[in-house]
This record gives sequence, structure tokens and C-alpha cells, in this order.
Amino acid sequence: MKKELSKAEFKKMYMTLRTEGDGWSDDYWEHFYENQEGTQYFFTEPETPQHNRMFISEGLGSLHLFFMTEDSEESLFDYPGKE
Repeated sequence: MKKELSKAEFKKMYMTLRTEGDGWSDDYWEHFYENQEGTQYFFTEPETPQHNRMFISEGLGSLHLFFMTEDSEESLFDYPGKE
């Protein structure tokens, strides 16, 4: 279920749920998200324990932190006819 968070809550989720070596570092947060203003923040909890790949989608004025499985991440850019 997608829920709206404050920026502080979103940052806490980001910092808490990232994993070692996944690229979601303090520096990444500082560079891309710390100074954003007027942004809505959304979070969707992992559906299962296999949903362990953290992603952030960015739209017009919003950030959404969510999780995918390894298989769904691998097939994210698949399309009909792709070899």
C-alpha cells in the first residue's frame, strides 16, 4: 500500500532500508534529495521478503520509494522481441 510521508520520514526509510553496497549512500541522498523543495514523498512497503531491491521513482514533484524482486529488476527493461 502506497502512503505519503514527510521528507524526514522518507529520509528515515531511505537510510533504514538501504543495504550494503546498493548505491544508496549518504552522499547520494545529499546530492539528489536533500535540497529538494515542494516535493511529495511516497513509500510502498516490500510485498514479500523477496522484494529486497530498493528503488526510487521520481516524477513531477514527487519521489516514491518502493521495492522489487531480483527477477522483476532483471526483467524491468524487457520488451517483446528483445533477445
